[in-house]
Amino acid sequence: MNNEPVAWMHKPSGTVFNEIIACVEPDDLIPLYTHPVKELTDEEIADLIYNKVTDSEMIKQALRKAQEK
Repeated sequence: MNNEPVAWMHKPSGTVFNEIIACVEPDDLIPLYTHPVKELTDEEIADLIYNKVTDSEMIKQALRKAQEK
């Protein structure tokens, strides 16, 4: 498996880039890597939809749950 970042997230804004942008401070970037997919159950998905207000928060919660598996 290739251990190179596939994208970078800008910490202050949460924006994701597929390449490093020269005008951004390197310390403000978080490298993002791929990992094996761990699917959520229907119950976990329904819980996320029912309880989360924003799409971005729902995505964050789904990623956390998948990483816990």
